[in-house]
Amino acid sequence: WPVFMPPGMAQATRSGLATPTAPFLDAVATYPPACNLVVIFEAPQLMHWQQRWGPIRVPVHTRWVTVRDVLDAIYAYVGQPLLQADLLAISPQERGKVETASARRQRMSSPFARTEFLRADVFEEWVFFGGVMPVDVRGNETLAVLRLVPG
Repeated sequence: WPVFMPPGMAQATRSGLATPTAPFLDAVATYPPACNLVVIFEAPQLMHWQQRWGPIRVPVHTRWVTVRDVLDAIYAYVGQPLLQADLLAISPQERGKVETASARRQRMSSPFARTEFLRADVFEEWVFFGGVMPVDVRGNETLAVLRLVPG
């Protein structure tokens, strides 16, 4: 699932077979179940951006965080437009990569894709969801790592 696409477009992959995620969206997202989930990036090249924007905080709509909650939060986070300060933080060498990623995102999304630069564009090719793994529980908050894979 490219994280800049609506979560309804995601597919669950198991044993190499892709199936729509609809049956899984309301499943509890973590084991043990979490009532508050904070997601950080695994990829070192994204740490600079996480420091600027903060982690992904997953709002809970039921007792426990569901797969839908996680995917919706990731999609909302990466779909935020880049601010002027963000654009100024992109080096001239990286600017071309971000422009290429933006054009690719727009081609993949739809003819009605947003044309401004989005957070997802600074991820370049690292935009495919590879999973979320809980790594620490602090009180009622679970910290998880988001794995993005190139595609």
